[in-house]
Amino acid sequence: MIIVIKKIMEKTAWQMPVLKAYGTGHILILIFGFSMCFYLLYRCRKFDDKRTDKMFFIIGIVLMISEVYKEMFLATVWQTGYSWNDFPLQLCSMPMYFGVMYPFLKGKAKQTITTFLATFTLMGGFAAVFDPTCSFYSYITMTVHSIAWHFVLIFMGLHLWTSHKNILNFEYAEILYLLLGALAYFLNYIFMDISKNTMNLFFVGPGPAPIILFDDISAKYGPVAESLLFLYVSSATALYIYLAGKLIFRRATAKECKSTKI
Repeated sequence: MIIVIKKIMEKTAWQMPVLKAYGTGHILILIFGFSMCFYLLYRCRKFDDKRTDKMFFIIGIVLMISEVYKEMFLATVWQTGYSWNDFPLQLCSMPMYFGVMYPFLKGKAKQTITTFLATFTLMGGFAAVFDPTCSFYSYITMTVHSIAWHFVLIFMGLHLWTSHKNILNFEYAEILYLLLGALAYFLNYIFMDISKNTMNLFFVGPGPAPIILFDDISAKYGPVAESLLFLYVSSATALYIYLAGKLIFRRATAKECKSTKI
């Protein structure tokens, strides 16, 4: 069975030069990706809760199927052995699970996940497409998978804002983020020897973070300082997205009310 899977994966192992950040290829990807996002946002602008639930469930299933392919590819084709940092428990992996769960959530649980997707997920998607350090691979299918994945996250986050969903109580989303970060740190520590210190889920250590600026901080001040700073910066960024989104939402709602009265 493993041999059959490996042969199938090798059939799709089309190699390519790793794209340079802000080179021509990256710029074209950004233009195309955001164009598709805005087009889909426009098409889905009138979705009610039931249609959004169904759409997020389908997105979650599609992401899971694509993740299975990715994990099989990494386990069979990847020349340097399994890439432990691609284990599906990164910040950007969460929408895969939350999407499938979304239609079945109720009350405060759904509100928390909604706010998480509209802030932390949106932040993760933007960060990955604008700093593609971990998004560009030497294989076409893996690069397409990564780029498409992160633009889907951007779409999910923006859709929740543009469809005026119940995005409240950022503190609960923050608690969820910190709990997931704690779980990620535990797994990073448990698999430190097996992964040869390369597993860094949520970029919280104890290994060095493979992202710009934070890798220098980790090298100079150690992984603990880098992890704490990363949690602070990522949480502050998500909070800024939350506050900015609420402000824009209030202004948009006020304009709608005025036009209705007139």
